[in-house]
Amino acid sequence: MSPLMDEALNAVESLEDADDDELYRQLGLRMRAMERDPKLAGHFAPPAAALEPMGMALGDIVSAGRRAFATLSQASYALLCTAGPAGGRFDAFVDTLGTNRMAITAALATVLVAQIGIAPAIAGVVATLAIGKAAPASMEMMCTIWARKAGIEQAPASQPTAQPAMS
Repeated sequence: MSPLMDEALNAVESLEDADDDELYRQLGLRMRAMERDPKLAGHFAPPAAALEPMGMALGDIVSAGRRAFATLSQASYALLCTAGPAGGRFDAFVDTLGTNRMAITAALATVLVAQIGIAPAIAGVVATLAIGKAAPASMEMMCTIWARKAGIEQAPASQPTAQPAMS
């Protein structure tokens, strides 16, 4: 494994037991911490001391995390979950990593950093929220879960068109 993947895996494993509200809280705290100290953005797991709420109410932090997740998910989801020239696919990771949820989550975090430009400090949290608590059985399943959590409207699956009758 690459050092980036190792670091991402360690970071997402530390988030494994967190529920969604805790992940949104983490995302809100990390976004706020990066505003105060931009150097924190480069760490998949910023130091706990840097993640102090600094006068923000818990509800405000969670709400900020929810908004950040929805915003960050728009571009990320479009790149990874849509077909066509602008959209790539995450299939290779799911196919290669099988049902190892932590490895898939870490792989998604590294893709978010490398392809989307999301700071490592928040990529692991976004990936953990996107993947959820169960390893996705397919790319489509992962994208469906992600879209639902981020409030993204998925395009309906294309329907075969009827062939005109030959006269």
